[in-house]
Amino acid sequence: MSADPLPGWEPALLSAALVGTSRRPPPESPAAWPSQPDVPAEQGLLDDAALWQVARRAGHRPRTQEDLREPAPAEHLPTAPPAADQLLGLLLHQPPVPPTMVRPLLRLWVTCCADADRVPEPSRLPALLDRGIRDVGLREDLARLRSARLRWLVGLREEWRLPPATDEAPVHQVPDEHEWARTPAATRERVLAEVARHDPAAAVRLVRSSWATDRARERAALLTVLGQRPHPAAIDLLEEALDDSAVGVRRAALAVLDRLPTSPRAQRMAGRLAALVTVQRRSGLGRLLGRGGVRLQVERPEAPDQAAQRDGLDEPDEGSRTDHWLTQLAAAAPLTWWTSLVGAGPAQVWQAVPDEALRRGLVTAVSQQRDPAWAGALWPELESPPVEWLDLGPAEQREAHALRQLDAPVQRTPLGRAVAAEALLPKVPGPWSAGFSRRVATLLLDEGTGLSRVPVQLLASRLHPEALDVLEDARVPEDARRAVGQIRQHLSVSQSIREAFR
Repeated sequence: MSADPLPGWEPALLSAALVGTSRRPPPESPAAWPSQPDVPAEQGLLDDAALWQVARRAGHRPRTQEDLREPAPAEHLPTAPPAADQLLGLLLHQPPVPPTMVRPLLRLWVTCCADADRVPEPSRLPALLDRGIRDVGLREDLARLRSARLRWLVGLREEWRLPPATDEAPVHQVPDEHEWARTPAATRERVLAEVARHDPAAAVRLVRSSWATDRARERAALLTVLGQRPHPAAIDLLEEALDDSAVGVRRAALAVLDRLPTSPRAQRMAGRLAALVTVQRRSGLGRLLGRGGVRLQVERPEAPDQAAQRDGLDEPDEGSRTDHWLTQLAAAAPLTWWTSLVGAGPAQVWQAVPDEALRRGLVTAVSQQRDPAWAGALWPELESPPVEWLDLGPAEQREAHALRQLDAPVQRTPLGRAVAAEALLPKVPGPWSAGFSRRVATLLLDEGTGLSRVPVQLLASRLHPEALDVLEDARVPEDARRAVGQIRQHLSVSQSIREAFR
């Protein structure tokens, strides 16, 4: 925010109002403000106070005539329908849902507004921008609105700054090395995560700038942040971290490199694996049918040398050592290496791999490298795909899998279903389909046990509005009535928001 051009004006106005204009004359009105000459001091104070409140809501501070901006431009898009505006007013000032559920509903409202190519009423914009100060997701949603007045307001206050729209050049603030060095360790991870979202190379430069003086625990934590959005820009730093004297730093570097299949370390692991794998191509009817045309013969690895240990091959806690090393090699090798080796897609690679240790490594590699094509191809081959795959496969596939898990015989006790719901549902991205939502609502209302573990705000924000029928018709146990009531409120408001923009 720019410096106040009239320092002390607001406190002086308040002081005069508190002690009385006869004892303390009010300050002169800013030169740019409308005023009436020859009015009593108390009337002038009330006029200034009224203008001050309007100015604050619009994002202004009192300014001199020289500092006046151009007036707000006119909107070129229609404003939100009256019903939608009424709902926004309720969410901002008298929310009909608990505070924890207001945020997703506000984001839904702004998203629907942007999708309908409309803009909020001008009077709502300051309150929306204030909400966005501490909500990165809402700021990103607001940036989608094609509101001329919103952009004008954003220029008035630094804390209202929005991320760039898709057609704008990105402008991001990256702290310099001196600012980074002065940043407390407790807030560095948050700052680094924000920088890495927009400029991964700049994030790596920040970590490098303090690497020599940071403690081992801090270095490991910063590498973990970089691993949240792994980027090739970090590869050189991660390779150097493999030689760090601290075990925690080396482990953090390996965890990030596991997610970077283009790294030299991934290529080295593939090279070690290539020395153990022989491709056998068969002929005949099996090859013509695409079944069994390729088979991989695997040799057992020898104990890892020093270079392999540096790349993460270690001793198992239990079980076969050679199986453990094969699994580690397969987990760290690029998935593209397998398809190039076999000359076929993921499903054919899986059929060509006879070794269970290698298959375990492939499953881990899919989880670490976050490959949707591999997850979709291997999903039918596994009796129980990893929970980490639930946000990789198509919506129909992951929802069907989650339902199978929730309705499995072993989960058909109240406690078993509750535990399964707690583990599975947060991993299934929303919004959920109507059929899945209705079935989940039915299962969770069975004796109310599911609602004891799954966060209410998660269910409210992901369930489809059609689940409202199930919740309204169900006989709700006493201990679940409050949670069901909150979910009903949320679904009802979200349904009203969508209908208001149709």
